[in-house]
Amino acid sequence: MSDQPMVNEALRLVESGFRVFPIHAGQKSPPHISKWQELASDNPDQIEYWWSLHPNANIGILTTGLLVIDVDVLNKVKDESGKTVSFQINDWQGSEYLAKEDPPTAITPTGGKHYFFKMPEGRGEDHTVSSGVIAPGVDTRAKNGYVRSEEHTAELQSQSTISDAV
Repeated sequence: MSDQPMVNEALRLVESGFRVFPIHAGQKSPPHISKWQELASDNPDQIEYWWSLHPNANIGILTTGLLVIDVDVLNKVKDESGKTVSFQINDWQGSEYLAKEDPPTAITPTGGKHYFFKMPEGRGEDHTVSSGVIAPGVDTRAKNGYVRSEEHTAELQSQSTISDAV
């Protein structure tokens, strides 16, 4: 185990089945590597090499093969018309489903949550990324998208997966 916390977190995520890549420290983007959609890796040797070059890099988790529902908890979000509205997670009818299914989750730096679902085989290939389409403050990440993980923000709280519900 390295004495570098970010590489340890990246390796933990790889052990959990994620493909990762380095992102500039303290930022959501840009990735340190071009073609990150193709090069994101679950190979521990590759992860250790990338983080030897960028030891403080944030961690990008490739969402191809996943559906990540990103729920913001900010008090004010923009609706589809661009108007600022109040939003709480309980205002969204999907919140009951997420609570019932108890998928793996990660707390975001702003206090929101990422809910991780594995895409069922043969489904969801066309879904990519959306922002505010499901509800104000609710975004999705899937094919060719990514979410950022930092040490202590990706505490996956459950190992359950959903196959047919997504």
